[in-house]
Amino acid sequence: MSNIKKTTRTYNKWNSKLEATIARRLNYIKRRCYSEKYHGFKYYGGKGIKVCDEWLNDTRSFVNWALANGFKPELTIDRENHDDNYCPENCRWITQSKNSSRIDNKKYSDKYLKSLRSYYKQLKSLGYSQEESLKILSDTAKCTVYMARQLLFNHKRRLSSWE
Repeated sequence: MSNIKKTTRTYNKWNSKLEATIARRLNYIKRRCYSEKYHGFKYYGGKGIKVCDEWLNDTRSFVNWALANGFKPELTIDRENHDDNYCPENCRWITQSKNSSRIDNKKYSDKYLKSLRSYYKQLKSLGYSQEESLKILSDTAKCTVYMARQLLFNHKRRLSSWE
């Protein structure tokens, strides 16, 4: 019963479930940037990425920005400059597939991808499952498991051609 009241209270603060969804997205962003316990912290807050003061201190301003800039539940927030903070001037809403295709080609050069391929083959020969291999590769490549999967399966140099 307490969970129902908590959820109702959260939605009552906002004009719609859409606004509540946007507010939750901001909470995820804040976790990435400020919670060292969050699994992805090392890729955001650990690299110095922050949330602008406007959004950090006023969730309503983020909700208004999101609605004015084309938010849809199926879209994901993207920082145009990956070295810059979450702020209105640097953020936009794009599809997950477009976001995934924005892999930094300098970081993932042909030589680097070949070394990942080699490492992947070694892990497979040692009996690691695909998911275990991806987890190990994500730690090695300093990226998320999702990004490792994108590199291996959706990159121009597909994994299937590696095996």
